[in-house]
Amino acid sequence: MATEATTRTDVTSEALHQLRTIVGKTGAEMQRALKLSSVTCTFNQEKVTKALIAFWLCDVISEVAVVYHRDGAKLCEYRYKLIFETGGIKEYGNDVPATTMPEGTTAKVVVYPNTSQPVDYMNAVFAQYGWTDEKPLTEPGDMEAETYGVFASADESFGISRTRRISRSLLSTTGPKEEQW
Repeated sequence: MATEATTRTDVTSEALHQLRTIVGKTGAEMQRALKLSSVTCTFNQEKVTKALIAFWLCDVISEVAVVYHRDGAKLCEYRYKLIFETGGIKEYGNDVPATTMPEGTTAKVVVYPNTSQPVDYMNAVFAQYGWTDEKPLTEPGDMEAETYGVFASADESFGISRTRRISRSLLSTTGPKEEQW
């Protein structure tokens, strides 16, 4: 006979497993985006995945992104946002849309703080995982967004939306090629 505490523990363990699964998919996609872009940037997928799970569980981030930039300006970013819907979330979408970046482009993983949380609390959580503040990149006014899919939890109660934001004017001056994978 299951006790209430055991049932709660089982539900929490299952939710954590589902979060770990979709964040793992996100980390793997972030690696693919970097590979397809021809930009050299490596990060430890397991370390980033663990940090993202903690950040989302502690409710200190609203989104995470792989950001491609050059000369202090964003060229493109792949954003991932944790979403909840009562009607159920269906997984959909293709693989990450690839964009070959111009020479001199660098990439980094960025988290966007949940501004409803106290700053001291967020800073303490980020510090536990070695994440620090950085100077924000310039945001071009022509960033176009395209949602290309959602990773959904097995029970469809939450998911991670997947969006590519791209500056057509900054990329057009550098001549990248776009491919759909």
